[in-house]
Amino acid sequence: MTFFDPGAIYLERAVYSSPSLTVAGETYDQVRIQRAFPLSDKHRYIAFFDKNEAYIGMVEDLNEVEGESRKIIGEELSWRYFTPQILRLERAENSAGRTIMEGETDRGRMSITFRGIRESVVEITPDRFMITDENGNRYEIKDLEKLDRRSRSFIRRMI
Repeated sequence: MTFFDPGAIYLERAVYSSPSLTVAGETYDQVRIQRAFPLSDKHRYIAFFDKNEAYIGMVEDLNEVEGESRKIIGEELSWRYFTPQILRLERAENSAGRTIMEGETDRGRMSITFRGIRESVVEITPDRFMITDENGNRYEIKDLEKLDRRSRSFIRRMI
């Protein structure tokens, strides 16, 4: 596993394109950036892959990356791991083998449809859940106990 010195990497991006990475005198175009532990450690172990999906290397701590490079990494991770937070559920029902949930997220109104509770609803830690809809979109409940009573009831009834 290759770890980069956070001060030795440089990322740049042309308008509407994937970033390029320069490290140790080599430049890689169209890099893909992802977290090694996307749910449990969002700021550590950030990996870089080339346009052919080959592993290039990793930065151990995003907080040590500076300037424009850190901004680009943050933008790429936000895009890749777009996960609205569920704030309230107004409706949750099962119909014809599908579950439909409607309510509010921190990004606006949502309607989630999924099949199979076991495949679609994952308890990450007690009271923290990740829900994946039938299109692969992810939604998160950070703390079930912080939702209103009705929303908690919908979730508990489903799981």
